[in-house]
Amino acid sequence: MSELVCDREFTGEIDGVERRIVVEWMKPHRERGDWRCDWVIHGLGDDPRQGHAFGVDSAQALLLAMGAVRGVVEHEAPKIRWLSADHGLGLPAIPEQ
Repeated sequence: MSELVCDREFTGEIDGVERRIVVEWMKPHRERGDWRCDWVIHGLGDDPRQGHAFGVDSAQALLLAMGAVRGVVEHEAPKIRWLSADHGLGLPAIPEQ
């Protein structure tokens, strides 16, 4: 994976246990004419969850990667929060296209 560009820490309840979840987004890089942004989620289970998103430019790749992480976290840990319960996840919601 490439260099870390940003991260975010969440807390949430998973299977009745309060857990710390850390997400890392890597610096977008060119791949076959598009841009790719890799991400890693630590704390949802025993092993890190990894994925990536592609975009036509680096900004779109990063935003889509943030949206992908939001989808995974909301599905796997619906009681997760950032800062406080009132802040939600603080990640962009990417509308279906």
